[in-house]
Amino acid sequence: MQRPLLVVFFLFTLGLSLFAEDLEVRSRSAILLDASTGTVLFEKNADEPIPPASLTKLVTMHIAFQDISLGKVHLDDVVPIPRAAWAINQSWGSSLMFLGPGQRVTLRELLLGLAVCSGNDAAVAIALYLAPSIQAFADRMNQEVQRLGLTHTHFVEPAGISEHNVTTAREFAAFCRFYITEHPEALFSFHSVREFAYPKAENVAEAYKNN
Repeated sequence: MQRPLLVVFFLFTLGLSLFAEDLEVRSRSAILLDASTGTVLFEKNADEPIPPASLTKLVTMHIAFQDISLGKVHLDDVVPIPRAAWAINQSWGSSLMFLGPGQRVTLRELLLGLAVCSGNDAAVAIALYLAPSIQAFADRMNQEVQRLGLTHTHFVEPAGISEHNVTTAREFAAFCRFYITEHPEALFSFHSVREFAYPKAENVAEAYKNN
């Protein structure tokens, strides 16, 4: 089990009494914000560079939502699953939605695979659907975080596997506030979903059903 490295808290409830000394945070880096105002209520090593791990997938989802809003892609698109996105080809210990050859998967399902399963395979499939290579998709991620003023955040891949992905608690909290404002519907359509069954019969091509 990986030790927690980064914790980002948001406080939505107004009028709640909170004291920093009441918090015991074992993560190396943490920050607590009032999501409405951005006021920092607690921080611990909030500017220390640290790998964002699977929080990286929020940036991947943001890029996908951007392309959807521009009409470049659609939630019901059937996304090709290249060999690089097959579950069997992901790093050992990866969280997965278990993509495989011959599957018919929509972009909506892949986004659920990210939000619910934290699927590294889903992240790769989305990246290669929206860009010609993982590097090209990472370049898009970096262009976007730079546009948002996150100068200490950098990505080399879309799933959060690499230690070379880097951010800080403060910067990623800023990104999360932006994400919530930019994609409020995602909180209900994707991030509030508790269960996700995959693959279903309709996801598997006939040629693979009896194998």
